[in-house]
Amino acid sequence: MPCNTLASDFLREVERFDGLIVLTSKSAGDLDELLKSRSRLSVHYETLNQPRRAQVWRNFLRQLDPLGEKNIDFDGIDAHMGELSERVVSEHQICNAITTAWQLAQFQGKMFTISHLRYVNSFADLREGVTLEWPE
Repeated sequence: MPCNTLASDFLREVERFDGLIVLTSKSAGDLDELLKSRSRLSVHYETLNQPRRAQVWRNFLRQLDPLGEKNIDFDGIDAHMGELSERVVSEHQICNAITTAWQLAQFQGKMFTISHLRYVNSFADLREGVTLEWPE
């Protein structure tokens, strides 16, 4: 019952709101029909293909460069771009992987390399029985 009350309150507020609300979902099928009926515009984005994922990886990595980070192996990471962009992930997941891997390298006091990204990406494979090892 509390979930229904919360949903009803939310829908009531959506109806009264005078402005723009942006809601995102991985799957349009996850959205409640009552919420869909209150939407004036729905925009569907295709899943990123491999070349686009590679560009997203490069764009997020490039954002580290202006920070004056000299301790990043950009060329080494770029040499493995095919490997990184092979996995079907969202822009949000790519950003999180880069941020986490960079923070791990900073914590270790080491140069940020492909091994940090591989380590972080391996967490997504835990359900498949992958064993994690600390990057060298």
